[in-house]
Amino acid sequence: MKIKIVVHRDLCQSVATCVAVAPNTYKLDDEFKAVVTSSDAKKQGNDYSYSLDVDASKLEDIISGAKACPYKAIEVTDEKTGKKLFPVK
Repeated sequence: MKIKIVVHRDLCQSVATCVAVAPNTYKLDDEFKAVVTSSDAKKQGNDYSYSLDVDASKLEDIISGAKACPYKAIEVTDEKTGKKLFPVK
């Protein structure tokens, strides 16, 4: 499955719960903002966007890390369908 992860850097408050829950996916950068460890970022305004091919296990890890963020600074979307996987409204 191909997904897109967007980290809204203006929402990220450096709490690092995403890192605590999913350390193989997220880390904090030099500005203490969340980034994805295994992919190059594309800058979109103040946000960083990542495109990844993942299996079900990796997807669960990615979404768990995103859910752990108290500021909802991470969103995950299925690139093929455009369906938002997190946060779900």
